[in-house]
Amino acid sequence: MFNFTWNINKNKSFKHYTIFDIKQVLLYAENKEKTTDENETTMFVTGVNCNRDIALVEMIKTQIKFDKTTGNVAYHAYQSFKRGEITPKLAHKIGVELAEKMFPEHQVLVATHLNTGTYHNHFVINSVSFKDGKKYYSNLTNTALLRKISDEICEEYGLSVLTEKTCKSGINFENFYKKS
Repeated sequence: MFNFTWNINKNKSFKHYTIFDIKQVLLYAENKEKTTDENETTMFVTGVNCNRDIALVEMIKTQIKFDKTTGNVAYHAYQSFKRGEITPKLAHKIGVELAEKMFPEHQVLVATHLNTGTYHNHFVINSVSFKDGKKYYSNLTNTALLRKISDEICEEYGLSVLTEKTCKSGINFENFYKKS
């Protein structure tokens, strides 16, 4: 299984899954104990281009519609924020905005976890576009773009972003996508 680690605001992990794994990663991401505030009034789970309550069904239907039920059928990524710098509501808003900008033609479940003291977003991304059936591929170019968009959104809200370091792969993401 492909595992690519990348950094945006703290530490991100990007993995791909088979159709049998999608249910498990969705259950993990949307776990009520991790996504509900202390008053148990707000659950920070949103479906982007899908209904959060039936995201699994909608993702699988898209894959069946375009006959793409094998190979990498979903990706799991996460985005975390500096401790004490953000509210759960803003963290979730930023996660939804990132998913909408980065994956406009893909179904994405965005879930904000509140249980660790460091708020972080989980993204479960259907690799198959609901518009044209084309697959999203995780590569250095897309990872750099994801980081660029995340950093831009965080900077708009006055949040800190990581200072640049060269990754194990040797790539410098700051220079990979220069800001215009």
